[in-house]
Amino acid sequence: MSSPPPVADAVASHFDPSGLAPGLIWAYRFRPGAAPVAVGAAALEAGGEGWTWIHLNLADQRCRALLAGLTSLPPAARSFLLLDEEAFGVEAEGGALHGVCADFCREFERGDTAEIGRLRFAFNEAVVVTGRRTPLVAVHDLGVAVEAGLRLEAPADVVTELIGRFTTTAGRLVRSMMADLDTIEDHVVSDEVSQERRNLVPVRRQAVGLHRQLAALTEMVREWEERAEVDGGTWALADVGRLGDRLAAIGGGVATVQERARLLQDEVAAKLAEETNRSLRTLSLMTGMMLPGSLVAGFFGMNVASLPLTDTPGGFWIAVAVAFAATWGFYMLLQKLS
Repeated sequence: MSSPPPVADAVASHFDPSGLAPGLIWAYRFRPGAAPVAVGAAALEAGGEGWTWIHLNLADQRCRALLAGLTSLPPAARSFLLLDEEAFGVEAEGGALHGVCADFCREFERGDTAEIGRLRFAFNEAVVVTGRRTPLVAVHDLGVAVEAGLRLEAPADVVTELIGRFTTTAGRLVRSMMADLDTIEDHVVSDEVSQERRNLVPVRRQAVGLHRQLAALTEMVREWEERAEVDGGTWALADVGRLGDRLAAIGGGVATVQERARLLQDEVAAKLAEETNRSLRTLSLMTGMMLPGSLVAGFFGMNVASLPLTDTPGGFWIAVAVAFAATWGFYMLLQKLS
């Protein structure tokens, strides 16, 4: 059986290309006690025991026809997957839960990136549908793990696993930002601040963006947890409380990064201002030291009658001595005043 042509999330190596509907990236069937099995478009809503995970490329407009045929999901959930709105949140309707969660973007040239994208999802007890418009990290890695035999117990576990993987990547990113700040802090303490202001900019920009996304995602998970407690349903099986705690902990780490970066930027600015003031003071002293000599030279350079020392032997050297004496006297005055 031939493999499908490369796609953004090509992990379903067992698919028959003829069985892949337009916009369908992969589909797996999960049954109790058995390894997940890749299925084609014709078997997306196969009856019997178990449930199906369907992953779609929402950038392909042809996936609308596939979604229209997924009658196991209520119409509101199917319509939600095609909306342009990207705000985090969850909604329950018709026995299904649908919403938007975060995932890091993935580029084949650069690998995983710190840019955050959106993953839409909708699920009930029979099927879970996820969709993205650009390649994403967590959903790709989870697809690879499922292809290798990872077993998931319920549709809600797909979403919680995706959020968990996003959280793990976010934690690594926070640790990387902490390490960058440690390096910058060492340079600042050593008074090597020439480039550190520029190095702080990407860290602060990254921390601000990540903090904003984590706060919204944490709120979404808390809302999910509240709905699970009130409504019950299949989404109550997911351990969303643990995810909320992890997200809150990482959000606290990002807040610490932001605070450290802000304090370091203030310290760098203060040191740069101190260096500038020191340079200006040196320049001012040098300029002041030149004033007495310039005054004497200007005095003896006047082209007027009765100029002193004009006809005096050694007059030039007397004028030089007067200039040096004036400069020395001005220097001593500055020393006394400083």
